[in-house]
Amino acid sequence: MSVNLTIELIQRIVPIICVFITLIGCNQTPTVDTQAEAEKIRQLDREYDAAVRAKDLEKSMSYYAPNVFQMPPDAPALRGYDEIYKMNKSIFEDPTFLFSTFTPDTIEVAASGELAYDRGTSRLAIKTSKGRIENVGKYVAIWKKIDGQWKITEEIFNYDKPWASLKP
Repeated sequence: MSVNLTIELIQRIVPIICVFITLIGCNQTPTVDTQAEAEKIRQLDREYDAAVRAKDLEKSMSYYAPNVFQMPPDAPALRGYDEIYKMNKSIFEDPTFLFSTFTPDTIEVAASGELAYDRGTSRLAIKTSKGRIENVGKYVAIWKKIDGQWKITEEIFNYDKPWASLKP
């Protein structure tokens, strides 16, 4: 084998090896610490819960994506931020509304780190002429990372007992 043939072979093989190494590197998915991401969502849940308890409409709405879809109990589905804003505004302005809490039981983050679900319990209290009424429920929220921030994109919640059966 001549020196020229060897140099020519090296000149052809080296670029192929470089392309191969680059492609292997591009196919590596970044490792996501799903437990750390779940803890971030848990913290967002605590902040959201505090905002709802304080009836802070703007803060509580900051956790929702613009195209959020919500399925509240005994009501039509709400599509988009504006519809949920209107509903929450009316709830927060209602003098019988005392508080609502949300406590996550399970938070699972996808390996990609882009989607998560949050499942837990809720508690809502209202006041009536006969005193305070509480109802316990459950919820599921789907979180999506949008521009590096976790936002709720889908949400459903309901209560263990029908409200009509609790009112005096």
